[in-house]
Amino acid sequence: MGKAWKSGSAIALVAALATLAACSGSKEPAADSAKPSAAPSAAATSPTPVEKVNPLAKYEPAITFTTVRKEVEGIKYPPGQNLDKNVWYDFLETDLGIKVVNSWKVPAAQWDQKMNVSIISGDLPDFMLVDPRQLQLLIDGGKLMDMTAVYDKYASPLLKELSSKEKMDFGTFKGKLMAIPAGPPTIDFAPILWIREDWRKKLNLPEPKTADDLLGIINAFTTKDPDGNGKNDTYGFNMHKMLYGTYSGIEGFLNMFKAYGYNLNGTTMWQKDASGKLVFSSIQPEMKTALGKLQELYKAGAIDKEFGVYDSTKSSENEMKGKTGVHFGINSNPGNPLRDFKKTFPEGEWKPYPLPSADGSKARPVVTAAAPTEYFVVNKAAKNPEALVKMLNYFYEKVVGPNADPAKYHTAAIDGTNYTVFQYAPIKGGIPNANLASHYAVVNALKSNDPGKLNAEQKGYFDTINQYRKGDLTQWFRDRIFGEEGSYGVIGYYNDNKLPMINEYAGPPTKTMVEKGSTLQDLEIQTFTKIIMGNSLDDFDKYVKDWKSLGGDAITQEVNDWYAGKK
Repeated sequence: MGKAWKSGSAIALVAALATLAACSGSKEPAADSAKPSAAPSAAATSPTPVEKVNPLAKYEPAITFTTVRKEVEGIKYPPGQNLDKNVWYDFLETDLGIKVVNSWKVPAAQWDQKMNVSIISGDLPDFMLVDPRQLQLLIDGGKLMDMTAVYDKYASPLLKELSSKEKMDFGTFKGKLMAIPAGPPTIDFAPILWIREDWRKKLNLPEPKTADDLLGIINAFTTKDPDGNGKNDTYGFNMHKMLYGTYSGIEGFLNMFKAYGYNLNGTTMWQKDASGKLVFSSIQPEMKTALGKLQELYKAGAIDKEFGVYDSTKSSENEMKGKTGVHFGINSNPGNPLRDFKKTFPEGEWKPYPLPSADGSKARPVVTAAAPTEYFVVNKAAKNPEALVKMLNYFYEKVVGPNADPAKYHTAAIDGTNYTVFQYAPIKGGIPNANLASHYAVVNALKSNDPGKLNAEQKGYFDTINQYRKGDLTQWFRDRIFGEEGSYGVIGYYNDNKLPMINEYAGPPTKTMVEKGSTLQDLEIQTFTKIIMGNSLDDFDKYVKDWKSLGGDAITQEVNDWYAGKK
């Protein structure tokens, strides 16, 4: 897990922010004068009806709509196609009369730097994809189109149905829709509890319905010789030195006690308090309770004494050697790092479970990607801002709508080779819970032994799961992810019960985050590690005071200023 904030690029953006703001003369996003305002007049007695238009009407003659693209390593194109000329660009020009032209393109590793330079110089295309920092910079510089009225007028019923208010709120500033989130909030990376199921059954332990059940399992895995070798050489619970992460991180453990630390991707977690203000999750009293439980496990020998020097790769060795029986992670852990587990332990099994709870309520897993990480925006100078919305309409219509043709627009077989052609599209709305939908589709096909309704991607999962069931242990991981007892069953449980805990802060790094963020993160990791290893639990109280005095109070004020600015 990297640092919470990337200081170098953030500092450059902060400096550029001041420059753009000075050039614009105002930090308020100005609505395009040629477009109707989204805000009703004070004298208005009734809302103005939104003019009905064909959301997929073709431009006659065709228009040119410029953008910029990142070249993602690993994406394959059919012969003669590339990022500038491909089937999706052809679809848009043929069906919508929109000729998309890439003003420039760079490898993904160079994207942030190139995008930042373009923003600072003001050399902007008609539409572009930006991260939260770049979005804020463009808003403060007055460079973006207010899309409120444009979206209301041109968004198709399907697009509006799939774009929840919660999603669109992330792109709304002072009542104006300044950005459209590039994808729907996703719960794919919600923490999941993984247990050596063969050990649990061997020791005749109950499934973990409560936190106490899980603690009992962890202690039994430590003391009751679950591997049957007659030695005291197993650990109940797996961790690593960075504490947080997508494999053997403590996020899921904390969540059982309503504690929320750093997100899986290393960003800070902010939640609302009783007054509606945003507060830093790691300094809340629930965290102290959860740390106390981890301390008890360490003292009991349930956690490897060397965890403080293990990275996540090193920590996985205990599980790959059959020495640890519980970890918290994400849906894909059977594929990484445990892909070869079944070849070493053919009779062994890992099973995913929802997070149990310490108080009888349903535990709420923290969701890292629930807040958008990228947004589509339109240049204030663009002549046809509605083209962005129409391309989104088209994407949803062709990929996920009732008349969708995913075999042509999502994953297409061209000359006998499958290509994920949707990745070529210059604008993608994101398929809401696409992997979860694939899980349900694959499970239904497995039960009926009829893959006829599966798209090419889902058919691949279906085939590899059947290969595993016929004895190919290399495909075990597919079954554990998309099969009937796969991890997406847990994701579905979270989704059905509306459990995900969302990070309430989706803004760019604040000034003090840039200056103090790494120091504060290191303080947290060091303090929590020492507490787990036996330091006084009251050290948590000192950590809270230090965090606040070393920049946390300033960050809290900046975060709440951002939050107030969205209202």
